[in-house]
Amino acid sequence: MLRTLVENTKIAVTTASGTAVTGLGSILDLIPDEIGKLASVVGIVLSVVLIYTHWRKGRADVEKTRLEVELLKRQIDGRG
Repeated sequence: MLRTLVENTKIAVTTASGTAVTGLGSILDLIPDEIGKLASVVGIVLSVVLIYTHWRKGRADVEKTRLEVELLKRQIDGRG
Protein backbone atom coordinates (compact mmCIF):
# COMPACT_ATOMS: atom_id res chain seq x y z
CA MET A 1 0.00 0.00 0.00
CA LEU A 2 2.79 2.45 0.89
CA ARG A 3 4.56 1.62 -2.37
CA THR A 4 1.39 2.47 -4.30
CA LEU A 5 1.16 5.81 -2.52
CA VAL A 6 4.79 6.64 -3.17
CA GLU A 7 4.61 5.74 -6.86
CA ASN A 8 1.27 7.47 -7.48
CA THR A 9 1.84 10.50 -9.71
CA LYS A 10 -1.39 12.24 -8.65
CA ILE A 11 -0.37 12.13 -5.00
CA ALA A 12 3.10 13.44 -5.86
CA VAL A 13 1.69 16.33 -7.89
CA THR A 14 -0.85 17.18 -5.20
CA THR A 15 1.78 17.15 -2.46
CA ALA A 16 4.23 19.18 -4.54
CA SER A 17 1.54 21.73 -5.40
CA GLY A 18 0.45 21.97 -1.78
CA THR A 19 4.04 22.44 -0.71
CA ALA A 20 4.59 25.19 -3.27
CA VAL A 21 1.36 27.00 -2.36
CA THR A 22 2.11 26.76 1.35
CA GLY A 23 5.65 28.02 0.81
CA LEU A 24 4.35 30.91 -1.28
CA GLY A 25 1.75 31.71 1.37
CA SER A 26 4.47 31.72 4.00
CA ILE A 27 6.62 34.11 1.93
CA LEU A 28 3.66 36.44 1.43
CA ASP A 29 2.86 36.28 5.18
CA LEU A 30 -0.56 34.78 4.51
CA ILE A 31 0.14 31.79 6.76
CA PRO A 32 2.38 31.30 9.80
CA ASP A 33 6.07 30.57 9.26
CA GLU A 34 5.82 27.26 11.14
CA ILE A 35 3.40 25.89 8.57
CA GLY A 36 5.68 27.08 5.77
CA LYS A 37 8.63 25.32 7.38
CA LEU A 38 6.59 22.15 7.78
CA ALA A 39 5.60 22.33 4.11
CA SER A 40 9.25 22.69 3.14
CA VAL A 41 10.18 19.61 5.16
CA VAL A 42 7.34 17.63 3.57
CA GLY A 43 8.51 18.75 0.12
CA ILE A 44 12.08 17.71 0.84
CA VAL A 45 10.99 14.30 2.13
CA LEU A 46 8.73 13.79 -0.89
CA SER A 47 11.53 14.73 -3.25
CA VAL A 48 13.98 12.30 -1.64
CA VAL A 49 11.43 9.47 -1.68
CA LEU A 50 10.55 10.09 -5.33
CA ILE A 51 14.19 10.29 -6.37
CA TYR A 52 14.96 7.02 -4.57
CA THR A 53 11.89 5.30 -6.04
CA HIS A 54 12.70 6.35 -9.59
CA TRP A 55 16.38 5.45 -9.17
CA ARG A 56 15.46 1.98 -7.90
CA LYS A 57 12.97 1.46 -10.73
CA GLY A 58 15.57 2.55 -13.26
CA ARG A 59 18.12 0.13 -11.87
CA ALA A 60 15.57 -2.71 -12.04
CA ASP A 61 14.78 -1.82 -15.68
CA VAL A 62 18.48 -1.85 -16.57
CA GLU A 63 18.95 -5.25 -14.94
CA LYS A 64 15.87 -6.64 -16.69
CA THR A 65 17.12 -5.40 -20.07
CA ARG A 66 20.57 -6.87 -19.43
CA LEU A 67 19.05 -10.27 -18.62
CA GLU A 68 16.79 -10.16 -21.68
CA VAL A 69 19.78 -9.39 -23.93
CA GLU A 70 21.73 -12.26 -22.39
CA LEU A 71 18.80 -14.63 -22.91
CA LEU A 72 18.40 -13.56 -26.54
CA LYS A 73 22.14 -14.06 -27.16
CA ARG A 74 21.89 -17.60 -25.75
CA GLN A 75 18.89 -18.33 -27.95
CA ILE A 76 20.72 -17.09 -31.05
CA ASP A 77 23.82 -19.15 -30.20
CA GLY A 78 21.67 -22.24 -29.74
CA ARG A 79 20.09 -21.90 -33.18
CA GLY A 80 23.31 -21.15 -35.08
